[in-house]
Amino acid sequence: MEWIDGVSQCWWLSKTCAIDWDAWSSIGTMLGVLTALLGPAVRRFFASRRVSAIFAAAYAPDLSDSVYRIKEFRKAYSFSDNGGEGGAARIALKDDKELQTAALALASDLGRLTSAEVDLSKFPDVNTVLAADVSRSVFFAREISRLAGLIELVNDQVTVDDWNKFCDAFERNLDDGLAVIEHAAKATRNALVRMSILKSFR
Repeated sequence: MEWIDGVSQCWWLSKTCAIDWDAWSSIGTMLGVLTALLGPAVRRFFASRRVSAIFAAAYAPDLSDSVYRIKEFRKAYSFSDNGGEGGAARIALKDDKELQTAALALASDLGRLTSAEVDLSKFPDVNTVLAADVSRSVFFAREISRLAGLIELVNDQVTVDDWNKFCDAFERNLDDGLAVIEHAAKATRNALVRMSILKSFR
């Protein structure tokens, strides 16, 4: 019981009844320091969830729409050579005017996401992983849009070898971009689900 007696001798089985005020003041000081240190962190944690939900609401619609547009484009056109088996079909796309129209439409459809700016000064407490997901999505959407816009410039001067290299790059960016944007769309939905604005801001 020696350690308890060091704080207060008014405990059960104690020898005397004398409170050690110096010991209690030390404990109070320690609790005050912990509160001062942990209090802001706890407040930031709860604020971050709310800010992340607001941040997600600003980008979720454009991310989901971009996923849909890219998937629809990929259903209509494949730039993969499928190990050489799809080489002829890929070369045929080189002079496909409908592809040029569809590619320009894709670039236009991604316009809202490509023009988005991830300004963390407006959302200082946002979850940085969520912000990074959205930022990467904007980058890949811009890359896809840039490559899609180049298709209309394809003419007879472009060699088959150059066209194949372009198709490889475009296919890779479509694959990577879709995966990144789809992941960000899911992350924004999760942020909204975890912090329901209707329930938490009443």
